[in-house]
Amino acid sequence: MARSTDITVTASKRATTLIIDPPSVASGLVPFGVTISGMLIDAQTGGGIAGATVNVYANNKLIGAAWTNSNPYAGAIGVWWVTWTVKEVGTYSIHAEFAGDATYEGCDEINDVVTGLGVEGAPPTPPTPTVEIGGLALIALLFLGGLALAKRKPEKG
Repeated sequence: MARSTDITVTASKRATTLIIDPPSVASGLVPFGVTISGMLIDAQTGGGIAGATVNVYANNKLIGAAWTNSNPYAGAIGVWWVTWTVKEVGTYSIHAEFAGDATYEGCDEINDVVTGLGVEGAPPTPPTPTVEIGGLALIALLFLGGLALAKRKPEKG
């Protein structure tokens, strides 16, 4: 008769590091596009992690989800990027988060450099003031203008 023994194997998830690069553009006239990118790294090996989802936030509002690169011919493994349209002038704290998966622990990173994105455009040109003149007032102005021209002395040439 064969004997069996149960063995419990506990494997812990591998630690990760998330990097956020400085934004591609720091300011511009709103609205304008900015690319936020970074890399998800296996903390044990130092290599990039392919095929993971990274959520990117500006001031705690989700602005996009990126899939980390798995094609070595298209750039480094583990690189991610999100293109975001800045619609309002302000200062934004950029935050990226990897929730983790069956192999890797989750992690997050806040861009320590809080970047002021957006520059207000020139204020609109105010309308030119206008004055409405009634019919008699207009005739009087034309008459007085005509008198002024008539009284001018001709230039000697």
